[in-house]
Amino acid sequence: QGWAQLKSKEFAPGAESFTALLVKFPEHELKADGLFGRAMCRRQAGDAKGAVEDIDAYLATNPDQAHKSDALYERGLAQVALRDNAGAAKTFSDLLAADAKYAAGDKVLYELGWALKSQDKHAEAAPHFAKLATEHGDSPLAAQLRLDAIQAGAWQAPLYWERRDGAWFNHTLHGTVPIEPNTPVCHLSYFEADAYARW
Repeated sequence: QGWAQLKSKEFAPGAESFTALLVKFPEHELKADGLFGRAMCRRQAGDAKGAVEDIDAYLATNPDQAHKSDALYERGLAQVALRDNAGAAKTFSDLLAADAKYAAGDKVLYELGWALKSQDKHAEAAPHFAKLATEHGDSPLAAQLRLDAIQAGAWQAPLYWERRDGAWFNHTLHGTVPIEPNTPVCHLSYFEADAYARW
C-alpha cells in the first residue's frame, strides 16, 4: 500500500503505511525496502531529517549498487532540503565516485553543482556544471544551466569567442582570428545551431 501511495503522491499516508509495516514486521525480509519507501515519502512530505535517518538505516543493510545509488541520491536531496549543502555535496560526490554511470547522473551533477555553489564554492561547482553540459547535453537540466548563464550575463558567446573593440574573434588552432559572419557553423548541437541562426 505504501508504494501505491508514494506513486500517487500521497506522501504522508505512504509514510504511515511504511511505518505500520516496519512496526508490525520488524524482522521481515522486506524491511529494507520499507525503510527506503518510507524515506522517499518522508522527504516528499517535508520530513527530511526522518528521511536521512531512514536512508542511513537502509544503507546499513548493504543494498546492491543500483539501490545504494538511488538511496544516496535520495539522501542528498533530503540534505539539500535540510540546507546541509556540505553534506549533500559529499553524498552526491560519493554517489558519482561509486557509480559513475548512474542513470540519473544529470540530476546528480546538477544538484552537486548547486550544493557547492550554495557554499560559495563556484570553482568547485563549475566542473560539475561543465560535465552536465557536455555529457548530458540533451538533459533539460543542461538546457536550464545554459539559460541561467545567458540570463545572468555570464555567457554572451561561444566558449572560444572573444569581443575586442566591438568585433568578435575566435581562438582556433591557427591562432585568434576575426569571426567571419558567412563561415559555416560546425560541431554544434541542434539547439546551439538554432540559437546561432537566430543570432
